[in-house]
Amino acid sequence: MTPEDPPYSAGAKSITHPDFEPVWSAAEDLGMAAFGHFGFSKEKIHVGWAHNGRGLSTYNLLSHMLHFQTAPQLLLGAMIFDGLFERHPKLTVVMEEVGIDWLPYFVSWMDRATGKATGLEGSDPDDEKRRGGDRVMTGTTMVGETYTLPLALSEYLRRQVRVSPLVSLQRLHPVLDEVPSLLCFSSDYPHVEGLASAVQICDEQLVGESEEVRTEFFGGVGELIGV
Repeated sequence: MTPEDPPYSAGAKSITHPDFEPVWSAAEDLGMAAFGHFGFSKEKIHVGWAHNGRGLSTYNLLSHMLHFQTAPQLLLGAMIFDGLFERHPKLTVVMEEVGIDWLPYFVSWMDRATGKATGLEGSDPDDEKRRGGDRVMTGTTMVGETYTLPLALSEYLRRQVRVSPLVSLQRLHPVLDEVPSLLCFSSDYPHVEGLASAVQICDEQLVGESEEVRTEFFGGVGELIGV
């Protein structure tokens, strides 16, 4: 099957397709950040999960769960693996209102899958560890020689991506500890999930953190876009 064959000929294109290069170049030139906000992609699950004899509430719940977990990983994974961040090193992307719980898994899995694990336990390709009697082969990759970009996925993320938590639903820790430098503050108050006390809630959770961590979190993407 080639990209010209069905189902690819239906008109859908990855956001990393060459046709969109002018958009990313313009964002770089203008010093603009691109935002992925809740609802930017609806991950579909088979309609059979709605045929449960009890109504649509389960189906709706599962759809929302998949959206929060899958949509941002698909977007960022494609942008990095397809070389978009390598071609546009000044592009800044902010993932907003899609939560943060997926981040540690995403960073760890993708770095290891591409054989570019850095700063993680067992990142040495020759290292083998035993956990609960099971051998973990940390040098195994999922993509073989196809990943040729110079940086690890996590390095592109820290250089060009920030993710904002849903303050009303999630705490900053332990994600803040596992993937430092990736989180930033945001609130869409007066929307109900934005919370009028969002700043105070985050501030209390940052007690004991260094001034550098606090500045990085509340500073958002200002430093990345040069403001």
